[in-house]
Formats: sequence, C-alpha cells, structure tokens
Amino acid sequence: MKKYPITPILTIDQAILEMDEIIKWSKINNSRVGYFAVLYQMVTKRIQSGIANGDFQDNERMELLDVIFATRYINAWKQWINKEELSDSWKIAFDATKNNST
Repeated sequence: MKKYPITPILTIDQAILEMDEIIKWSKINNSRVGYFAVLYQMVTKRIQSGIANGDFQDNERMELLDVIFATRYINAWKQWINKEELSDSWKIAFDATKNNST
C-alpha cells in the first residue's frame, strides 16, 4: 500500500493539491471519504478567491487560518490511510465512511 508522508503545508495552493490526492484516492478506492474532501476543497478555493479579491480584513491571517485547518484535516487523513495513530474524533469520522448503512 502506498504511504502518504506528512509534509508541511504552507499555502492554500499546496492544501488544494493535497486535497486533490485525497479525492483521487477516494475515486480509485470507491471511498465515501472523498465527499468531504471535495466539499472542503470547494470552500478552500472560495477562500482563496476571496483573498485574491481582498474580501477579508486581513488576507494573510485568513490564508494562515485556512492552511492550519486544512493541514489538520489532511494530516489526519494521511494518518488514517497509513494506519497510524490519530485522534479518536478523526478516526470515528473516517471509519464512519466505511459504514454502508448510513
């Protein structure tokens, strides 16, 4: 199985590329985990557009906030897919995507 290394994410562009990997993996593996990745990527792209348009009071702070939260999600997915230890909340969320009864 391919390992997904945890690497620093410094920009929204990097976060979007990382989410592309999650979406691609989800399609290949027919996994519902990709639904959240698609939604999260759409929101991230909207924030990126808002920063480019100067929609926020502090665009640098908004990008930093977006990158921090995206990194938490992306790293949790990588830990889950690599079968590494991760927080219970992320494990429950990712594991729930395997349940076909919901």
